[in-house]
Parts: sequence; C-alpha cells; structure tokens
Amino acid sequence: MLTHELASIKEFCNQYFDKIYVLTIPKAKDRQEEVKEELIGFDYEFFFGIDKKELNVNDPSIYDEQKAIQYSRHNYAMSSGQVACSLGHRKIYEDAVQNQYKRILIFEDDVRIRKENIVQLISFFQEIPENWEIVLLDYERNEKTTIYTKAKQLFYHFQKCYGGMKFSHKMINNIYPKPFGKYSLKAGYHYFANAYALQGNALKSLIQLNTPVVFPADHVIPWYICELQANAYIPKQKFFFQTSATNNYKNSMIFTQE
Repeated sequence: MLTHELASIKEFCNQYFDKIYVLTIPKAKDRQEEVKEELIGFDYEFFFGIDKKELNVNDPSIYDEQKAIQYSRHNYAMSSGQVACSLGHRKIYEDAVQNQYKRILIFEDDVRIRKENIVQLISFFQEIPENWEIVLLDYERNEKTTIYTKAKQLFYHFQKCYGGMKFSHKMINNIYPKPFGKYSLKAGYHYFANAYALQGNALKSLIQLNTPVVFPADHVIPWYICELQANAYIPKQKFFFQTSATNNYKNSMIFTQE
C-alpha cells in the first residue's frame, strides 16, 4: 500500500482511540526495538507487564489453578508464562479504567502490520456499530462457517448433553463468526490477543472475569464474547499478525524457557 495511505490509517487510530498500549516486559529489549520500527506513526506507549520468572503462581490472589482447570476445555492448568501474560493484559484494562479511557487499542510487542489488508481498517471501523465492545484485529481458529462446522456444532451440543463438553450450549451456538457487513463479521470464539480493541463494558467485565487469573489472555476474550454475547467484531481480512505465530511459537515469551 502507499505510504500516505498507511499514514492516514495510523492517524485515524491515534484520533479514534483514547490510548494505544504495547504490552512488553522490561527484558524484551530486542522486541521493543523491532516493534518501534513497525509502529512508527502510531501514538502508543509501552506498558510493562510481569516477567514470568518474577511471578508467584502459588499466590491464590494472583492465580486460581482449580478454577483455571475448571474453565479449560481440556482440563489444563495454566503455565507461569500464560499467567504472567494474562496479568499484563488485565493490568492494561485496570490502567484504562483508572485513567477513564473509554476506547483503547492493545498490541503485544511482536505485532506486525499486514500492509496488504490494513487499507480496509478505516472502512471496517466506520461499518461496525459505535457501541462495539471488542474488536479482534488479528485472530485464529473458527474463522469460517461451513456445512462441516455446522455439523461440528451439532456434535458439540450432543457432547454437552452427555457431559463431554464444557462449553455451554450458548457458547457452542456462538463459536463461529456470523455475517455482518462488507468488511466485518460478528466475532465467534477466536484466539490471539496481539492486536485488539476494547471499549464500554468490556474493560470492567474482563477485569472481573480474570481476577484472580483463571483464563489465558486470548481465552478470556472469546469466552466473554460467546458466553455473555458481547458486541464483538472481526475484520474479514486480518489487519495484523504476530511473529511468534509465524514460527511455531519459537519466539513466544510465554512458551520459551528463557
């Protein structure tokens, strides 16, 4: 895309959002330098989260493992990296509420722009309702509704009836996206929290849902969307991606041992 088009999109974001956050941790110097180059023109601030090595996951006020397993579809406890990541995102929500920001944009420090798609960003935000709560600008899983996915939903409902599925019937009905506009879809149950926006009730609701932490950062959002039927949207063409998702998570701060 042309340089002036990208500049216009960045200026739109700077004006549209009360605050743009980039979540990182102090030791991630290389990632910070790289994302500075990527986000030139965005009026953002680094928000420093918590290093997993400095986190006490045995503190019940920080992390409730029993509830985390209860909410996990496959009965998994959370790793220290997942807890630290969730805490970082939740602390952003708390900062936004404390500062009375109404509409925020959140990036993680390995975010990258899909320059071939982002030209549609302004049209996307102009198309969706002004009272949206959550917008996922990058996402993964459950991206299309097909005959196969409809059959899958029926199977999930059958599993739920016989105790083999943790998702509620309401969540199962909302797993897949629904048509909305030319550039947008009503969001379903999608992963990734590297590029997303929040406003309205979502900020306080997500704080409440994940205090203490019981969901990974990119699971609490789709749970809120599907179970509580939040007013949430995704673009048909994703506007961002993350480097840790392009190399089988080798660059992920959550899963690496460093």
